[in-house]
Amino acid sequence: MKLIYAARFAGVTFLIAGIYSTSVLQPIYKLMIDGQQQSSWLVEVMPRWSFGGWLLLLSILAWMTLLVTLMYSYSPVHRVSTTMQSGLIVIAALLLILGILMGLTRLEVLAAGNGGPNLLATTPLGVSLLENTAVAVLRAGLLMGGGVSAWIGIDLARLKKLPPLVLAPEIIAGVVMVPAPFTGLATWQLLIALAGFLVFCLVLGARRTLPAAFPPLS
Repeated sequence: MKLIYAARFAGVTFLIAGIYSTSVLQPIYKLMIDGQQQSSWLVEVMPRWSFGGWLLLLSILAWMTLLVTLMYSYSPVHRVSTTMQSGLIVIAALLLILGILMGLTRLEVLAAGNGGPNLLATTPLGVSLLENTAVAVLRAGLLMGGGVSAWIGIDLARLKKLPPLVLAPEIIAGVVMVPAPFTGLATWQLLIALAGFLVFCLVLGARRTLPAAFPPLS
């Protein structure tokens, strides 16, 4: 996939996922952690919650596609740092996917109601453990994902492959996500990172051509 198309795909996906998460997922999550909702309500909102989860999984795919395309378009493949960056992208994506899937499972567990066959559904401690583990995994994924995003941007700027102003939104978005294990899944943090990636995708996706990776042979 060409970098311009990858940026457009990622930008549209990030925008839709951001709007849906803010308007649908966040209100549901706030009510869900309150712990006072009935099983009938949880069953009612489950399709919206599940759709949001799969939309977030699509966003992870779009993020991976964008970074891998960017890296292999401008960064020499034989470099050790390129190999390390590729591995970190995969690890971060796996952590984020696992955290999202655990979040989807948490709502299903709560919707099972008391007295169900699922042990977690009848044990508040089990539900809390599932939630805390999911959040911890997501924080780890955001830490590694933000770190590798910033690293790739700084690396390409150092190699002078793209103008620093083009890479700045990606670097800012990545740096903002690095403290995720210590700040939690703060809304302001997620919004700043989302805005940075959207600007980065817009800068790349709005162009018809991009600078050549290597100078032309004379």
